[in-house]
Amino acid sequence: MLLQALLGGRVGVQQPRHGRVGTVGTLGRLYALQQLAALLGGSGSGVQSVRHTELVGSVGLHCRASGARLNPSKSNGLRVGPHPERDPVTGVCAVSGVLFPPPQAPIRHLGIFLSTDPAAGHAKSFAGLLHGVRETAALWRQHHLSWLGRAYVAEQVLASKVTYHATFVPPEASMWARITHVISAFVAGSGVDGDGAGGGGISHPAQHVCSLPWEEGGVALVDPSIQAECLQAKVAARLLQPGSHPWKVLMQHRLHRALPSLGPAVLVSGMHVTLHQLRDRRLLGYVRGFQRTQPHRLVLPDALSAPQVLNERLCYNRQVLAGGQPLQPRHFPALAEAGTWTVQQLAALVHPQQPLPPPLQLVWDCLPADWRATALQPWQPEWELCAVAGLVRQVESGKLYSVCAANGGMEEAPDAALPLGALWVPCCVGFKHLPRQRQGGGGAASDSGSDSGSDSDSDSGAQESRRVPLLVGPWELVQVDPNAWGWGKKDLLAFTVKSASVRRVQLRALRCLPGGRYQPKSGCRPKLWGPPPPPPGSPVPPTGLVVLETGWRHSYDTQPPGSGQRGVRRPAAEFEVGLLPCQAPGRRARLGVWERVSARHAAEPQPVPPSSATLVVLPDDTIDAAAPGDPDSAERCLWVEMRRADLPREQYIVLYRILHGSMYVGAFLHHISVIPRQQACCSHPACQGELETLSHAFTLCPAVAPAAAWVGRVIAAVAACPTPPPAPEVLLVGNGGGWVAPGDAHQVWLLLRGSFLHAVWQLRCRRSLTGQPFTALAVCAATVASVTSTLRRDWARVTQSLIGMSGMCPEWFRGRSPELALHAFRSRWAHRGVLCRVREGEGDAQPTIQLRFTLAHPCAPSPLASAPAVLPEPPPVQIGGPTA
Repeated sequence: MLLQALLGGRVGVQQPRHGRVGTVGTLGRLYALQQLAALLGGSGSGVQSVRHTELVGSVGLHCRASGARLNPSKSNGLRVGPHPERDPVTGVCAVSGVLFPPPQAPIRHLGIFLSTDPAAGHAKSFAGLLHGVRETAALWRQHHLSWLGRAYVAEQVLASKVTYHATFVPPEASMWARITHVISAFVAGSGVDGDGAGGGGISHPAQHVCSLPWEEGGVALVDPSIQAECLQAKVAARLLQPGSHPWKVLMQHRLHRALPSLGPAVLVSGMHVTLHQLRDRRLLGYVRGFQRTQPHRLVLPDALSAPQVLNERLCYNRQVLAGGQPLQPRHFPALAEAGTWTVQQLAALVHPQQPLPPPLQLVWDCLPADWRATALQPWQPEWELCAVAGLVRQVESGKLYSVCAANGGMEEAPDAALPLGALWVPCCVGFKHLPRQRQGGGGAASDSGSDSGSDSDSDSGAQESRRVPLLVGPWELVQVDPNAWGWGKKDLLAFTVKSASVRRVQLRALRCLPGGRYQPKSGCRPKLWGPPPPPPGSPVPPTGLVVLETGWRHSYDTQPPGSGQRGVRRPAAEFEVGLLPCQAPGRRARLGVWERVSARHAAEPQPVPPSSATLVVLPDDTIDAAAPGDPDSAERCLWVEMRRADLPREQYIVLYRILHGSMYVGAFLHHISVIPRQQACCSHPACQGELETLSHAFTLCPAVAPAAAWVGRVIAAVAACPTPPPAPEVLLVGNGGGWVAPGDAHQVWLLLRGSFLHAVWQLRCRRSLTGQPFTALAVCAATVASVTSTLRRDWARVTQSLIGMSGMCPEWFRGRSPELALHAFRSRWAHRGVLCRVREGEGDAQPTIQLRFTLAHPCAPSPLASAPAVLPEPPPVQIGGPTA
């Protein structure tokens, strides 16, 4: 009879009405029919043709109505029970034409392999992703990209291939490390690139520095693991935000079942959740991804309103302390027996004549005094909800708002009709700041702010936004008040993946960088600057450049000459050698990466696991772990000035690496155990084995020193100021020795320095790889050519519309301004007509420019710049060492 009922179910196929198909569950009835036919002993061959016709006909009807297409040959089926229609040889179902692989073979669904063995399915999924990342990296490596260009490709192409799948099921730590190695190897590059990076595979300072926003001393380098965790945190943040969706109900139920004392409140609690407690890797990823952003209280505990106090959880609450620690699991049985998990539930048991049981009295005494007083007093709600009518009322003003059940949006409804006997209950309402629609869009953003990767909290941004009320829900159903928790000045309603990623990067930089070198919003202090200025009256400490090179020289002097084996690499938090790939074989002698990493791990003391009796000190949830510093600090002004200078990428990279002390001169590479001792010296014949430091490579080498003095005379002629001394601090840092560039010449001095340093580095790399020497005259000529090229590029932005030129795509200039105002060009280049002279056009004619910067104007190099030193032949030195 059941079989006849199922057979009769096919009559339910109807013509589509209003674009819909009336059949529901055709495939389900087909599968049930097949199973019943097998159980009843029927062969099923008589109904296969009938069911195949029904399948094709009904699904085809749906395809015609919805525009979909049926591709059985591209589908895979997962066997749940017996399947007699499956061919044992081919595995294809005779009815549907779908392939049903063996149970041990995983199938792909939404890019994730499903299998009876979850670990095997996850491993196969990410093994395929790792292979795809390698293939894509090999394809993009064929293009001639600078280090910054490869960083952009790593973010937009390579990391995006992994983060989508990692949000479903995070890979193992070892797989994350392999994926990160491939991406780091691609960013490092190989061969000689436009930025002078040659073959070494080391292309940036530590990842926690490069991942910082542009205005804080980084280049916004992508970290796939942080990006994936922030995408998972978005799901947890949406759970606490307004809106009624089925998945929220399911996730809340799963959290309450796993953690009855907290439920969704675990996201803002001090509890460290494990897989044993949640028993779901995906749910654990959501919770941990949100907790690692370290949200904090926006409303201090003594300023909470009455409903916020009553809604506070008792367990793992960092304001409910017993002996200086949140309530421990030994207090939970008494709370579970009484069914009291919140302050409101505990306050309902408090009666003047009847004392609480001792375990509950202990918990009550742990509450702050203000909370106990507030919980026992009557209170008046600010907002009330009528669920029947779908209206929200502001108690003080009496205004009525209609509510959208999908997202909790509220709109004023002054003419709304109230039903008789409407029941009003207290509710929680939050406010979300939405940006206003900009007038006259289409303009390109400036190059200084669009790539910063951080959200602004400025007053101007607040004026351009509008506050939109959102219904969170009745207070009795609210798990966490999104108005009371957040990050910085933003509450939970303002969560974005971008801001969460920036916060995670800032928190990591605070942990990894030594004290005082980094502060959010203030920026990372360049290593060449040294420590912060001492208080008045204290002795002036040496500059960071001196301290850095002293450490390099000490490493060089402590290794005896002729030593063939390097010592153990020093622990240096500023440079992650463990993330760097090996150099291309056959380039030059170099110690292997894994050899150095193994020696480092063997030398480092193993951490001692904490005892179970040791109390873990939890951070205060009222303090922002990433509290911003001074937004007008000297560090931030430096990085913003470099970003706004519109330097060519290759020059920006050279300046960036020099300021962070990670330029790959011989002394630095020897210090981090990349090259042997004999390759750490300068290869110029006149240097006679001098250690190649930053000062020597860029200012003191005989092939560079006359050019450094010539650059000083050029800036003195441009800015009409005293000639700066050719000291390393002046050229590498920008000022020093009592000389400071004039205020109106800061930008042109930065452009001159960038061109000079990049010219020196390119010629030095060529000499290191090919053995071809160079003179100071070649440095001066390369500097003039670079400055002239940059000047012409800026002039093209003044006189032409680059977007409208043939072969130009507007998307190429996203985040970069293709236009430059004439007054900005004058302030950048036309200082007293030394480098160029701008002439106004007559009538409607465009202005013209006269280039005046040459090797002979405004000053010529000294005669010694072109004469190489004639010295006795030095002992043979092997040319080598990574050149980037």
